[in-house]
Amino acid sequence: KLEGENTDSPRLVMKATIAPGFHLYAPENPAGGSQPLEFYISPKGCKLDGKPVANKKYTKEYDDVFMVDQYFFSNSVTFTQKLKPTAEKFSVEAEVKGQTCNDGGCYPVYASKTLSGTAKVDPAARRRWKTRRRPLPRLRIRSRPQWIRLSPKLRSPVRPTTSRGGTT
Repeated sequence: KLEGENTDSPRLVMKATIAPGFHLYAPENPAGGSQPLEFYISPKGCKLDGKPVANKKYTKEYDDVFMVDQYFFSNSVTFTQKLKPTAEKFSVEAEVKGQTCNDGGCYPVYASKTLSGTAKVDPAARRRWKTRRRPLPRLRIRSRPQWIRLSPKLRSPVRPTTSRGGTT
């Protein structure tokens, strides 16, 4: 969900409720362990301010199967992503992928949602944003006349020949 609408600091809030006996692996879970939680966030009319932050610290526990320390959450966890609006109307497409496990096995986690909202944009910030987006200079491309081609042997322009050996 979106919090802080109509302000200059909206936030995207993602809450995971984890079933009893299960745990959800943290985004910081080290390589060689279970699949960590991954966030894919596409903002329009705003920019991301940092990374998603959890409301609590993960649990660190050594795993005999993977032989690494695993980082995970139990019960529930809420991640907050700060946003910097660049337009009064904005939208955020969020996708979350991960893995949840218990003693019986592991299961994939996937969620996707698109949210839109409004925000107060500082006029000075809006001007700075607009001045950064300058159009690229136009390039003039001049094509060669059709009768010229590059000879692979000579690397110089030559006229194509006809079947009689003359030029066209």
